[in-house]
Amino acid sequence: MTAGKALRAYCDAFERRAEEEFARLFAEDAVFDLPLHDGRIIGRSAIVEEIRTALRGLKDIEVVLDHVIEDDSQAFAEGVLHAEHVGIPPHVDGTPFRLDFKFVAIVTVSDGKITRWSEYFDTKPLKPRERTHLYPISRRSPYWEGTVEAGVSEFMVYNHMYFPLIYHHSPAEEYAALTERVTLWDVGCERQTELRGPDALRLSQYLTTRDLSKLKVGDCKYTLVCDPEGRIICDPVLLNPQNDVIWLSHGDADLTLWAKGIAMHGRYDVEVSEPDGAPMQMQGLKSIDILRGLVERQLHSVGLYI
Repeated sequence: MTAGKALRAYCDAFERRAEEEFARLFAEDAVFDLPLHDGRIIGRSAIVEEIRTALRGLKDIEVVLDHVIEDDSQAFAEGVLHAEHVGIPPHVDGTPFRLDFKFVAIVTVSDGKITRWSEYFDTKPLKPRERTHLYPISRRSPYWEGTVEAGVSEFMVYNHMYFPLIYHHSPAEEYAALTERVTLWDVGCERQTELRGPDALRLSQYLTTRDLSKLKVGDCKYTLVCDPEGRIICDPVLLNPQNDVIWLSHGDADLTLWAKGIAMHGRYDVEVSEPDGAPMQMQGLKSIDILRGLVERQLHSVGLYI
């Protein structure tokens, strides 16, 4: 197979999402260069897995080759990728998020197999904003340096803190990690409202929609906090770490101020505060395996909170 034929076969298989065809195109020790990766991908199996991951995040794919310069062993091509991105939510008007960008590919072939594929394109369509403006009035989580080192490129403000959203790799890679391996989330922005004192349980019962009459130390329950009209303020995880102490681990809401106001007005014997507790979240099939090497507790007894 010539380099030109190999290039066209690759683009055709990518367009048809024919994952099984890529293994036949690449040499066993082939090299794959992509701008989204800091280092090159080496080896047929790793390359095929990377392509498979990319395809999961796309649908309605069209690859258009505009110019191809080729000889038997090497080909150079300019083209355009058209696709709908399923890894990013649609725009506010419901229009799907699309990936339509130009690319350049250089392909080298030996003995009818691709030995090197180098691709170049503008990564901005895969990273909606290369830089997020940061302001001192919003707090940073204790994991800030780790997220920067991991390549964070976009934040949102959540509970008056920066919440990392997008890193220097594609949403399809995130999806593959979540469904096949493990992901680590900086959720330090999920703040804690602590109720401490003799009336901690009574106040938490007033604030939330769950029956807490049978709550025991060590229990963890999912619940809702509503306003007087029944509208949901947030849906915290309620923890009872010790006697006369309740933690409400909540989402984006000023729950501590809300609880303080109710405690003062209702004359509850309780102190309401925001302890400096910053959660970290691990998800994926291999989460328990990784945690076993980090914690002392026997994890087979860890159940779900309901």
